[in-house]
Amino acid sequence: MLYRYESGMLTDVVHMDQGITPYGYDRHGYLLKATDQAGVTYLENQYDDWGRVVLQPLFNGDTYRAEYREGAVPDVSGRDKDGL
Repeated sequence: MLYRYESGMLTDVVHMDQGITPYGYDRHGYLLKATDQAGVTYLENQYDDWGRVVLQPLFNGDTYRAEYREGAVPDVSGRDKDGL
């Protein structure tokens, strides 16, 4: 496998079969999405103003949300695509 970097951030993984897994970042260097070599985006991140992940929708329809409270451990909850 070959790992490609730009400005110190992983941008692509080239697999043995020459398939490519790209990674996308915003202007702050936060990981926005990861797409597998079949073109399926399996991870997306949304951030708050402090650079913390607050929403993470997954390829299968499940979603993780994180809430941050001063001096507390983050509260992370998950919902599947059916709202459970």
